[in-house]
Amino acid sequence: MIIQKWGIVRTVFGDDESPDFLVEVGSNLGTIKIAETSKAVTKSKLLIKQESIDNISVPSDGNWYWVKISHQYLPYEDGECSISTSGKVTGVGTSFTDILRDQQTEVPVKIKFYSDSGTDNDQVYEVVSIEDDENMVLTGAGTFVAESGLKYYVIGSTPIGESLTDSQLEGLYQYDSCLIEFIAEENEDVSPVTDYIEDEEFYIARVKNVSGTVTVQDKREDQFITFNVEGMDDKMDKSSNLSDVEDVSEARDNLDVYSKTEVDLKTSFDKTVVTSYSLLNSYINSISVRAVSNGKQVVVSGKFYVTHDISASSVLFTMALSAYGENGTLLAGCTMAQPGSWDNGRAGAMQVVKNSSGLIPYVQFEVPEDSKLYSCGDNQPYYFNLTWLI
Repeated sequence: MIIQKWGIVRTVFGDDESPDFLVEVGSNLGTIKIAETSKAVTKSKLLIKQESIDNISVPSDGNWYWVKISHQYLPYEDGECSISTSGKVTGVGTSFTDILRDQQTEVPVKIKFYSDSGTDNDQVYEVVSIEDDENMVLTGAGTFVAESGLKYYVIGSTPIGESLTDSQLEGLYQYDSCLIEFIAEENEDVSPVTDYIEDEEFYIARVKNVSGTVTVQDKREDQFITFNVEGMDDKMDKSSNLSDVEDVSEARDNLDVYSKTEVDLKTSFDKTVVTSYSLLNSYINSISVRAVSNGKQVVVSGKFYVTHDISASSVLFTMALSAYGENGTLLAGCTMAQPGSWDNGRAGAMQVVKNSSGLIPYVQFEVPEDSKLYSCGDNQPYYFNLTWLI
């Protein structure tokens, strides 16, 4: 898959309207809103992320404007805060315990507040105590003013008396965010081109505010991210790839899927992938084996217990797998990856026997020299996993 056009990430497909960056009339006069959290991706691989937002003021001169989104970094943490005159902060959608440290840690952090309309609590404040994700207490110079609807951001930990630099005051962390701008229309019902950067900025709506009454026209149709399927001249939807092209088999190969006939002919993985296993050590008991298919991959897993202590290099058992044609391939050998488990990607003893029906992996399980071994008294199971590509 290759990206044909950068833009809005669609979360709803089909006939239903996608809510991503859908602009609607806001709750207050003269405003618009974006009701759902939305994302877009730029050619520079930057993520434009916008949380649901309401009451964005539209220029009130009665002219048409285009709503443009682009990427920006902002320091603000999730959620909104209210603060009392005593310095107690109550959050909604906040995560104080994950992000902040209080005075009990001996390295408390300092924060600042922000509001689009400005804030009376504009000093740097230190976190005294954190009760939970939505409640904390601050201290700072001057007095607190009761206020709500505030965003907060982290300044960091600094020694007492040390002056903060301009860079520190901008915030310790920066997060992907969205810049929303109103660009005056240059030609009737045509998106503005002056200073526009294609695949980095995206127009999502055309709006007009006449005496508080806002008109919104959706302009997202050609602003969604789109893909081309490698190996095909033109991008096609799912139904086209499967049924509406001249060579259906080639289309299926491009999508890496089986036809219905091929699926019907496949033997049940759960029943016949593992044809047999042979215990080579009398200390092994309670062995169980299971196989599960995931598309063209089959994962064989199992566990067993030991009745006596075993040592490194002990050969435990072998397991034969049935074959599915000449292309059946064991992706990796199986050996102990963690104490008590085997996994792909490790060197292990493995014998592959080929016959007329394809490849039959015949896997011999052996305890590596450097493995930590359980004692039989621990009553812990050994687990193994391997992946087979058919």
